[in-house]
Amino acid sequence: MDKYKKVENLLSNYNMLKISIDNMKKDIEYLNKECGVNGISFDEVGTSPTNNISSVVESTVLSISEEKEELNIKIEDNKRKIDSVDRALEGLTEVERTILEGKYICSRQWWEVAGIVKYGERHCKRIRTAAINKMVVGIYGSK
Repeated sequence: MDKYKKVENLLSNYNMLKISIDNMKKDIEYLNKECGVNGISFDEVGTSPTNNISSVVESTVLSISEEKEELNIKIEDNKRKIDSVDRALEGLTEVERTILEGKYICSRQWWEVAGIVKYGERHCKRIRTAAINKMVVGIYGSK
């Protein structure tokens, strides 16, 4: 996917990225409550032929820990994406920002966006193209 399409995709999914962060935070809270391991008993711990200890509780705690770490990595990745979009939007003019936010983030039709900025639809689409190209440079450093 080219960089222009990636920026369009980021703008279209902007709100869902924020929702995703909240959902993953809730998942981590749930995992913290679910984990609730009070202690580990080694009474019935089996060993494998290689003398490695295998414990159901230990395996569960490790898998929950790994899942939480994976969720934290995804949260940070989504935050980074949102921050990069926010910074790139700050570099645009008010009209460019209004057009992109209206079309992609608020999911408005072109005629609605054109009515907000008081330009024709075709001109709004030209402004959109130029603004996304600016955002490509802001986010990725070059076209």
